[in-house]
This record gives sequence, structure tokens and C-alpha cells, in this order.
Amino acid sequence: MMLKNFFPAFMAAAIAAAGLITGNYSYISIDSAAADSYLSAPASTDVLKESAYVTWTPVSGADGYNVYCKPIGGSYVQLDSMLIRQYSGYFRADAVGLKPGSYVMKVVPTADGKEDTSKAVESDAITVGSYDRSGFAFSKNSPNGGTGVGAYNDDGTLKRRRNSSLSY
Repeated sequence: MMLKNFFPAFMAAAIAAAGLITGNYSYISIDSAAADSYLSAPASTDVLKESAYVTWTPVSGADGYNVYCKPIGGSYVQLDSMLIRQYSGYFRADAVGLKPGSYVMKVVPTADGKEDTSKAVESDAITVGSYDRSGFAFSKNSPNGGTGVGAYNDDGTLKRRRNSSLSY
């Protein structure tokens, strides 16, 4: 029994240590006995740039995961499956193209294509900021007129265009 609880805690600590060594972020951890898993997210004092992510250890019996993201007080939106990646001993999901604000992410294990909401785990608030857009490309004197350069709007969200697709 002790070994069963040790591995998820060890993996989350290793993931957090790797982030700290590389100068990335500190982490909050949510230990869910119901999910038999360990979820980590950036601490609320860290500000990510137009993105948010969570990492978690595998859930016993799960053959996949659905991951959702929502602004505080908003509704959940499911992430595309390409944004969920499996590494040795843990998973990571990234939500990209987010406006500045506070977000919550939720991981729901699946088995045979059905969600097991009894094992769902939700993060604490994740703070999202924006990139500095004071350079020439965003100036009113630039050829673009200073707005919405590339595939993103000025607020960091993805432009929505008819007949367009997004490649990860």
C-alpha cells in the first residue's frame, strides 16, 4: 500500500524538480485519492504566457484522458487530443491561445471511450499573462497596421477564419 502511494508522489516531485532546475515554474499539486493519480499545475504566483498546462500520473484502468480548460467563472472547453502527450511515467496537456486571466484545468480519465467522472481531477487557478506586443509588428506604422499579426489576435487568442485549420 505504501509503495502504491509513493510512486505518484515521487513522480510529481521529479516533474516539479525538473521544472525548477530548468528555471521554469514552481508547482502546486493536487493529490486525488479518488483518481489514484497526482496532478501538478504551475503555482498561482507563476504567470504563464497565453497558455496553461497540467501534468498528471496515470490513472489505474484508464485508456485515455479528456482534458478541459475554462476561465474562472466560465465554461469548460475540451482540449484537442493532440495537446495531450504521454511521457515516461506522466502525462501533460497544454491549453494555448488563452487571454490573460485565471484558468482552471480538469483531467477526466476515459475507459472504452467513456469518461469516468468519479476520477476527474481539477487544478487550482492557473494565472495566464500576455506577451509584450510593443514591437514594430504591433505598431500602427507597420504594414499590418499593428493588429493581429500572424495566426493570433492581439490578446493572444487564435484567429478564427473560415476554411482554416490548425496544425500542432
